[in-house]
Amino acid sequence: MDRASDAATLAAYPYEHTAHHTVRVIPDGLQLELTVVAGAQAIPVSPGWHPYFAVAVDAKTRIAGDGATAGSITDEREINFGGPPPIDGGSRFTVPALLLEASPEMRHVHFWTQPGKPFVCIEPFFGPAGTLNSEARGWVPAGQARTFWMRITA
Repeated sequence: MDRASDAATLAAYPYEHTAHHTVRVIPDGLQLELTVVAGAQAIPVSPGWHPYFAVAVDAKTRIAGDGATAGSITDEREINFGGPPPIDGGSRFTVPALLLEASPEMRHVHFWTQPGKPFVCIEPFFGPAGTLNSEARGWVPAGQARTFWMRITA
């Protein structure tokens, strides 16, 4: 899917750009890619994805990965927290029977679930909440492109 900035987009985000979102079928899974192409000026970016996974209530504690500590995810309360970025800059999480990986630039991860609900949302992000409005944001130089990816495999 391609999306170029238009009047509505520019009213909320005043930077000329085109975004290309691609979903690829790969062996045992899917890979999502987001390529942002800047117009005549550099643009700030801080992308992320929000994949939800069906996880049995009693299996939530078996989720493991970079930035997640044992027992951090339970079904006893609503969980809504961000994990610290991994030292190597890559995000990798194991949900029972699935592996989620993200490009090295996606150094922050946000988790969300609710008690008694058979799901968990593991969200790889470029930065923590509010990054786009801070000096921690990323940039796409004028006339250039930057690509981010997330992969889910069984």
